[in-house]
Amino acid sequence: MTFDELYNPLNAIIRDIKSNAMGNMMVQIGVTATTMIRKRIIETGKNADGGDYGKYSEKPMLVGCKTFKSKDCNKFFNSPSIEWKSIRKKGITKPAKGQHNKKEDYWRLAVLEHGYKELREITLGSDKVRFIDFSFSGQMWRNIKVYSSNTEHNQGIVRIGATTPLDQAKLAGNTEKKGPILKLSKEEIKTLSGIAKKELIQIFHNNGL
Repeated sequence: MTFDELYNPLNAIIRDIKSNAMGNMMVQIGVTATTMIRKRIIETGKNADGGDYGKYSEKPMLVGCKTFKSKDCNKFFNSPSIEWKSIRKKGITKPAKGQHNKKEDYWRLAVLEHGYKELREITLGSDKVRFIDFSFSGQMWRNIKVYSSNTEHNQGIVRIGATTPLDQAKLAGNTEKKGPILKLSKEEIKTLSGIAKKELIQIFHNNGL
């Protein structure tokens, strides 16, 4: 092999790595990483180190019909054993001595005795309270995606995270309470490294090496 025969393919490889080939590979890695993390947590409730995220809270909470899906609301509020609480609405001041607020000045809320765990059980079923999976409506997980730029991808960088302000707040709050959520396990890193290696070898093959 002459110098030119070696130089030209190497030059093409460098060009490919600096352009779309590298960028496409990084997007693929980011999408695969997101899928792997979501699948592990939703199916097993395990964090990247193999531990659990804890249990759902059973601290009593106040609920209204909007807390539930419509069918579950009717099922819960038709129970004769509900304990009710009246909470003064925001902006409504405490009445002067001898006076009373109007009925419409209060929210009438029910006590859910076993808290968020019971809410999930009523809404999603008993199999959805076995472990924490950060999924109630599923919205947060649907909005966790690759959000880095094409420039970053072409530089070998990919970032994943929540893509809406609401879900960014959810993810940040859950991470603060329960620890890293979008952290990869050692096995997942190994799998992604294998994908990267395979793609880089393909770039060499595509350029005759």
